[in-house]
Amino acid sequence: MTALPASKSPDPQFDNAVMSRLSWLGAHLVASATATYGRLGLGFPEARIVFLLGRAGELNGVRISEALGVDRGGVSRALKSLTAAGLICRSGRYHRVRLTPEGVAIFSEVAGITAQREQLILAGFSSKEQTDLVGLLDRLLANFPQVARLGQADGEPLLPSAMPCEEVLNAERERRRGRDTREA
Repeated sequence: MTALPASKSPDPQFDNAVMSRLSWLGAHLVASATATYGRLGLGFPEARIVFLLGRAGELNGVRISEALGVDRGGVSRALKSLTAAGLICRSGRYHRVRLTPEGVAIFSEVAGITAQREQLILAGFSSKEQTDLVGLLDRLLANFPQVARLGQADGEPLLPSAMPCEEVLNAERERRRGRDTREA
């Protein structure tokens, strides 16, 4: 995917349309992320998985798919690529994967880039505005299942879950706490 021209703004006809702005912003975020993480030899899906595993420690493909809101096939392809690059390995338990030492080193770079990208896009926002924005985005995510149902045939499954990443990480921490308590 090539980067979209930065000077172009959303279609002026839809200046006040939330969906138009979200689509435009999403396309530009993906295009710039693809170019940026590409310098590390990672595609955008692979970089997202490295970041998630760096924070969560160990997850299976289903949990990765849920956290990132992408289909399992895309996750499977990205996991194969990361395995071939020596950045992840399978743990053997429940088809879980984790970062290798090389993956941990790349995670450090991915995390730094991710923090820098977030800092740049939020430049000029106060702490309160940033907190408010996260709350508004969470509300949009909560409304998404209704949007996904539009045009859906009766009985057709919904799109993959768009479970926010923090929710998956918190669930994973709780699962580990329970396992650690049982093992102690």
